[in-house]
Amino acid sequence: MDERSELGGCYLGIAQNHTGTRTDVLDCCPKAEGMIMLIRSMSPQVIAVDEIGTVEDIHAIEYAMQCGCRMIASVHGLNMDEASNKPVLGDLIRRRMFQRYVVLGNEKGPGEIPGIYDERGERVVQKLIGSILVLTATAGAGYLYGEGLKDYLRQMEYLRYIAGMIRGQLEYTGT
Repeated sequence: MDERSELGGCYLGIAQNHTGTRTDVLDCCPKAEGMIMLIRSMSPQVIAVDEIGTVEDIHAIEYAMQCGCRMIASVHGLNMDEASNKPVLGDLIRRRMFQRYVVLGNEKGPGEIPGIYDERGERVVQKLIGSILVLTATAGAGYLYGEGLKDYLRQMEYLRYIAGMIRGQLEYTGT
């Protein structure tokens, strides 16, 4: 879900940035409405959105998760504490709706990953401070604990892939 064509860089409806061979990009549509449209028409396994924060965004994310869709979302914030204190997002964090929180920074360059946290907000990977928080979610908050090491490693590889996409976007835009 690419509301302002920042992720896919769509031109005339065609993504100019490589987002994956099995990826559809819906751009120039409000996030909340777009997520609902995607769920109803395409039955996605994963929906990625950037810069969430409105009440409508949160309701659409909850709807997607209740439909069994996994979510990858970003929100601006310096760290977990700041994200937890955001009025709308904080409730989802307190309810442990997200599996992983990946804090991105740019102290040493775009795409740096200062820390990865689990659904309880406990650090999984140690590092520094960041400027963007990437959230991943599933319908079941305790998913990784019941699945075993193989699924955990596959999830971490997926997060690394997403971080690489975001790093490329940050380098491309110069932020």
